[in-house]
Amino acid sequence: MEKLNFRPEDELLLRCAQNNLNEDEIAQIRSLACKDVDWSYLLQLSIRHGVMPLLYRSLSAACPDLVPLPVKDQLLNLYAANIRRNYFLTKELFRLLDLFESHGIKTIPYKGAVLASAVYGDVALRQFTDLDIVIYEEDIGKVKDLLISYDYRPEL
Repeated sequence: MEKLNFRPEDELLLRCAQNNLNEDEIAQIRSLACKDVDWSYLLQLSIRHGVMPLLYRSLSAACPDLVPLPVKDQLLNLYAANIRRNYFLTKELFRLLDLFESHGIKTIPYKGAVLASAVYGDVALRQFTDLDIVIYEEDIGKVKDLLISYDYRPEL
């Protein structure tokens, strides 16, 4: 069997993309962060895989002294922007669910804030950019009209 060759950044990201870190994992993260890390690559990789908030939290907990200040600042700014977006979207999700319920429309929210809360216990720890809600097919027209009346516009 062929052995996969990971870059140190790949392994560092895998270690950081966990919900709860124990002392051994923190030590492994510190050890990897001491290597010659391509911080730009690591940051882009975390964004591409949707785990930037976990990278931020793990590095902040395990080795804030080993992360170069410009990288730390960039991560903090990205993390803060993610929190603002996620809280806005979560608030909007609750508003829409209340709206649909008040009109007798049954819904099931999934992914996004729901997944973040279920898996991480915190909507800030997942990257998401939209709201996903399952509705019955027969309610599509009613939902479309409601959304338009609340200034939503279809993209297609």
